Amino acid sequence: MRFADVAVTALLQRMLELGARREHITAKIFGGAALHREEQEYATSLGASNVVAAMRLLADQSIPVVAQDTGGMTGRKIVFHSDEGTAWSKPV
Repeated sequence: MRFADVAVTALLQRMLELGARREHITAKIFGGAALHREEQEYATSLGASNVVAAMRLLADQSIPVVAQDTGGMTGRKIVFHSDEGTAWSKPV
């Protein structure tokens, strides 16, 4: 599930099935780089579209975004500690 419209919906559905309470869910969004584009073309990239789709889906579900590192022209290494809910990213 690489694309936001499918991935965010599936993740939220699975979390709720496993007993998560919607009012306790928050989101951190990472990614959305356009690796093979010129910087001025970012707005029309798949990465930009994924960021917009994820933000829209989360807003529609009333899930607040508490952290975000998106866009740009380089990839990221993302580390997520599910037991603590902490996450960090760095450019690669």
